[in-house]
Amino acid sequence: MYALEDLGEPYPWGAMFGRPYHDVRAVDADTGERRQLLTRVRYEWPSAGGDWLLSWDGSAYHSLHIATGATHDVTAEAFVPASCAIT
Repeated sequence: MYALEDLGEPYPWGAMFGRPYHDVRAVDADTGERRQLLTRVRYEWPSAGGDWLLSWDGSAYHSLHIATGATHDVTAEAFVPASCAIT
């Protein structure tokens, strides 16, 4: 089981102008070991079961499996019909 830790210290400039970037670490609840998961993201949302993390970095959504570190660019796989595309 992991807890999530947000670190905004490296990005004070963005926070000052409403762009709150931060880093995310996983903290192992048994050992206290910290592991960097995400760097320079705006928002993240954990799954209900706590296994996955969805994040927004300002340009795309990404999913991350917390235990393995496997990532997937969700936005790249999104289908946008030509009639809705912004040109």
